[in-house]
Amino acid sequence: MKLQPRHIRYFSLGAAVLTALPVSAGVFTGLHLWLSPFILLNSALALKTLVLFNIFGIAVLIAALVKDRWFCRYLCPTGILCDITSKLAGKNPARITLPRVNKSLAAVSLLLSLFGIPILAILDPVNAFYNFLRILSPALPAVLLINVSGLILILFLNVISPGSWCGRVCPLGGLQLLLTSARQALKQRKESGAVYTPGRRHLLTGLLGGGVGLSYMFFARRLQAAPLFRPPGSLPEDQLKSTCIRCGNCLKACPTEIIKSAFDPGDPAGILAPELDFSLSYCLPECTSCGDVCPSGAITAFTEQQKKQLFVGTVEINLAKCLLTHNRECNQCKLSCAYDAIEIASSDMESTAIPEVKASRCVGCAACKIVCPPGAIEIKPLPGNSSRSGIS
Repeated sequence: MKLQPRHIRYFSLGAAVLTALPVSAGVFTGLHLWLSPFILLNSALALKTLVLFNIFGIAVLIAALVKDRWFCRYLCPTGILCDITSKLAGKNPARITLPRVNKSLAAVSLLLSLFGIPILAILDPVNAFYNFLRILSPALPAVLLINVSGLILILFLNVISPGSWCGRVCPLGGLQLLLTSARQALKQRKESGAVYTPGRRHLLTGLLGGGVGLSYMFFARRLQAAPLFRPPGSLPEDQLKSTCIRCGNCLKACPTEIIKSAFDPGDPAGILAPELDFSLSYCLPECTSCGDVCPSGAITAFTEQQKKQLFVGTVEINLAKCLLTHNRECNQCKLSCAYDAIEIASSDMESTAIPEVKASRCVGCAACKIVCPPGAIEIKPLPGNSSRSGIS
């Protein structure tokens, strides 16, 4: 039997389902997100850097330059679901014809990324597919229903207007159409010697993207939100909120399940971005998973050695609760600290021993908080929520 594009697409759909399940698949967690050239370009333009797994997106990008909408034809899991729903919907005499905005969305998104604001990358259809599979999580917080709704809206759109998402709205498809247009323009220029000049629509798109980017930068930096614990390696707060695509990879990859989706109505720009919850566990000193699986660069990849300089919080010890100040033996905080940031020192005034924290070594991992018998230790988030110091 000859291998058909639909066979490859069904295989791709199966692989996407396996790597989208609410369990960690190691470095392959969210694999198809790394394949998306739309996420790749938004991240690369915003952060001016690449990581190893970006090689997958680069390969797809090259394929899309050679073959029209290559990703859509062979790999997109959302696309095959759209085809199925469009066929089930059949010919709808009352269908709605939507304007063709896919190329404009793609262009505006890339222009925003040049300003360091790849916020429209959240519209990537692969991201919508992965977020929908989070519905299988054993305990689905109500806030994640926002994530789940993306794919539902896309499929509903294809019911009332078959083919509209893929043909008229999808920015990932629009990006590939822009690549096709660029390739054709270069071919025509080579054949005729004519100079390609962008039309009025392209000019207006550029002005719109630049205007929105400047406006966002102006207003977003003036929003004052309550400090949160962010994963180690996170970008500064304003960049994190716009760069994170809310894919949930870091949540699935975290072995101690301390990464949660933030939800603060007073901080709409930060809704569903990752935050740390130290109520039940702590950040393992040897773990680098969140940085390894982040496809957008909102959490920068880091090594175990670099993690020693990624400060996510500060320790506060309530000495009135500490067992040592009540003449009872305890050194659990010192024993639990993998960074040698806690010492048991003598107190001349109290004639007793007390725990002391070396701020230059303490990254705020919360191991000491979890093991403290009387609950005398609290972790406070850093001002600005940035934990990226230490990565150059």
